[in-house]
Amino acid sequence: MAVTGGQTVFANLRARILSGELPARATLRETALAQELGVSRTPVREALRRLDEAGLVEFVPNRGATVVEWTPEQIRETYFVRAALESRAAGLAADRIEPADLDRLAILIEAMEEFVCRVDAEGIDRLGVLNAEFHRVIVAASGVTQLMVLAASVGRAPLMAAHFRRDGVSFRAGSNHQHRDILTALRSGDVLWAEVAMRSHILAARNAVAADQPADQPADQSTEPATA
Repeated sequence: MAVTGGQTVFANLRARILSGELPARATLRETALAQELGVSRTPVREALRRLDEAGLVEFVPNRGATVVEWTPEQIRETYFVRAALESRAAGLAADRIEPADLDRLAILIEAMEEFVCRVDAEGIDRLGVLNAEFHRVIVAASGVTQLMVLAASVGRAPLMAAHFRRDGVSFRAGSNHQHRDILTALRSGDVLWAEVAMRSHILAARNAVAADQPADQPADQSTEPATA
């Protein structure tokens, strides 16, 4: 598999980490990755540095880069930060969002509806992509660049480990219903409603993580991802 350029290598490795293909505690060696991807060590080194900055890998002495293992408590804390950032973004967006963005959100909700009952990896991955785009559109509609940067950075972590072994389908269906509530709030232009709807949506996922796994156990990074 030939891959070129630091950005492409970064995207390749990031996707594999977030999907669980490269699991927690996996060691990422420059030479082996360069051979696998058909590139020199330079773009691999650049990609690993960016993954470190994103909090997805850490450099361990005498081992190189290792995929970070997130505990359930760290994930719950991340959701709390997301709730603060994205609820504020939703409130700002309620006052500023363009009709085209509202239409885009409606399309994304309908597209997600096709995947909420899927239990195969492809369907779940597709749902995750659509969900991420739904949240990105709202944060972008806030018009605050720093919110976009912070939300994008914080939003990466839970994708790795927020898994729901119990009632995954019913949770995802409920999550998409919450998306509809958020869209209704945005269409109304009600700042407070939009903020509350987004905060409730994200904290519902946080609470599901809390119920799924005790705080003192490593997060299971191999099954179904959250959709918040």
